[in-house]
Amino acid sequence: METSIEEKYIDDLDFIRNLKFCHPEGGVFDYFVNGVEPNAIYPEISGYYLTLISYLKMLGLNLEEEIITHCERTISFLEKHISEDGLPSKVFLNNTSSKKYYFFDVSMVGLGLVNYYQVFNNRKALDLALEIENIVHNKFFDERGNFKPHLNCDDKVSTWSQVFGPYHLKCSIFLHKVSQYSSRCWNQTIERQLDYILEKNVINNIVYNQPEVLGYHSHPMCYFLEGLLYFNLKTNLICKDRFKSIMNRFFKLEQPLRYRSNTGENKTIRNDVVAQVLRLHNICDSYPEIETFNSETFNTMNKIIEEARIGGQGYSFGQFSCGEISQDINSWVSFMALQNKHSDSNADLAIEFIV
Repeated sequence: METSIEEKYIDDLDFIRNLKFCHPEGGVFDYFVNGVEPNAIYPEISGYYLTLISYLKMLGLNLEEEIITHCERTISFLEKHISEDGLPSKVFLNNTSSKKYYFFDVSMVGLGLVNYYQVFNNRKALDLALEIENIVHNKFFDERGNFKPHLNCDDKVSTWSQVFGPYHLKCSIFLHKVSQYSSRCWNQTIERQLDYILEKNVINNIVYNQPEVLGYHSHPMCYFLEGLLYFNLKTNLICKDRFKSIMNRFFKLEQPLRYRSNTGENKTIRNDVVAQVLRLHNICDSYPEIETFNSETFNTMNKIIEEARIGGQGYSFGQFSCGEISQDINSWVSFMALQNKHSDSNADLAIEFIV
């Protein structure tokens, strides 16, 4: 007897049904800790939530009305907190907001809204996505045709999330999708962005966010590869041989889960990276031209993510850069881990709605 889609996912959806990460008035927290009141809602992760729910619906799950209601409240929450600069990185529960605005965060919100509109035909979601597209054009796009990684942040800080990098290709998934409903065409901009990354950041088919020291960080590298998968699937912007070479080289990296450069290595392991890397493996297993991880490497990573699962509540974060291990349940790790577990059954759908 064939297993129903609900039975297949029953062990993985408890934390979605329980809405542990969700504020009653909309939006998603970063962590859930029993007995501890969260202090902030993250618009970026709220965008991931909308994408995940859209993905689950497209897989054929019957989602409870309570989940859909929370999605609609989340859209209203995002509408309430948007400004001419976009959406802040955090909205605190004391009704104050961070003054930092990131191109990546704003784009992930926009992507979640477009995905939700495409699946649920929610017009408010599309209107808000179009408003975000205008903000990207007016605030994060300079006169030379380059993207600004952030607004109101310290330019002296050089962490990967504060500078332009390959990971911003994932932002262009939003621009490509929203252009179906707007008067703008972003194809030339996306092609120029991709060509620049391939020229400056890809050396011997390895994606470096710090090419000057041959430094790569697996988390933003995965964002780039997720974008690369999307544009390979949906457009002709990348040469098929180049795509194959980059993906195959990734699966041959000695340390695909860490930060590494010619000046040193950080040996901490974050569970969001494990989930992302496993998801890339499961998706690319459907590509005969790509040789994914061997069974030993795959099983080692799979054991890490399985051990990160905390009952039916979600998945823990893993190690911080300082080496401290967090057992607290993390929202975006949980979303990525859930999608990873089933991304091999419909690879194209996982790419189309990648969290």
